[in-house]
Amino acid sequence: MASFSSQPAAATGLDAGLIDSPYADTNYGNATTAYIGESNAVGGGDVGRIVIKFDISSIPVSAVIVSATLKLRITDAKSNGYGTADGYAITANWDESTVTWNNQPSRQAGAIFSRDMTEGGAGEVSFTLDPAIVQTWTNGTLVNYGILIKTNSEANDRYDFAMSDHATEAYRPKLEIEYTTPANNIMWWY
Repeated sequence: MASFSSQPAAATGLDAGLIDSPYADTNYGNATTAYIGESNAVGGGDVGRIVIKFDISSIPVSAVIVSATLKLRITDAKSNGYGTADGYAITANWDESTVTWNNQPSRQAGAIFSRDMTEGGAGEVSFTLDPAIVQTWTNGTLVNYGILIKTNSEANDRYDFAMSDHATEAYRPKLEIEYTTPANNIMWWY
């Protein structure tokens, strides 16, 4: 079993927060934190989503993906309720320095992970990705454009997460993948 781990800093990390009206045309690619969901703030809360991408090109094309885990650090939970966080495979290219709510990339309809967020509070949370989608990214069946993360209801369910620009390295998003590679088929004759 082989392992891949990536926890990029600001210079190489690709992530951004997306916030709806009145910030729908604002780019948050350099933010230290970003949020998903809606805070139920007085006067109406803004809805947030996150786009994130990891370079997994060092994983061999022939690898068989066994597991994939995205780890994010909750820096604040600003809602009265709890929700479910869902992740979707992005299907179009995007740029960290220009992506906004209004030009957010398209995504697949079905979630590649779903996680109940009932624990609330700060701390690291793990999202178990569907290994099949990571497999398609590594073998070239689908282009790896990353993941869009949002809450299921986007109502009274806000969670803030540290991004790759966060000052504390341990808080930055991390992707861990375990995989196997086919055995070498060389036969030795004696």
